[in-house]
Amino acid sequence: MTQRIRSGQKPSSRARRTPKRDDKPKKDPKLAVRPLDVSVVTRVVRNPLSGQECVVSGSSSTTFRQACLAKWPFKDVSAHGNWIILDDRGNDITNRPLTSCDCVAVIHVETDKQTEEASQIAEEESSMHRTARFYD
Repeated sequence: MTQRIRSGQKPSSRARRTPKRDDKPKKDPKLAVRPLDVSVVTRVVRNPLSGQECVVSGSSSTTFRQACLAKWPFKDVSAHGNWIILDDRGNDITNRPLTSCDCVAVIHVETDKQTEEASQIAEEESSMHRTARFYD
């Protein structure tokens, strides 16, 4: 409902005020939108054992290992055990910065058997190089 203003009469406080262009909308505290902080990088790391997805964050120079250890989100994986973080292609990104990978990373827990097999393979490869003869 609008009021008519007669000539020479001031508008009453109940009269509608037209918003100015510089009026900003009021912020609703119920909204879930937060201001963007570009100094913090967040990434998702999935645990394939439980299917749990966890958000890790840190500065642009923080590694995936540091971000996970800062606030260990995986209940069924020991923080002091043998684990690595893999990207979507299976590359080890554990010691790479958070900014290096923009995908959902996966934590991979290495068992003692896998660690033993990897050391055996490395030992076999080094022994092959020791016995090789090079000709000019």
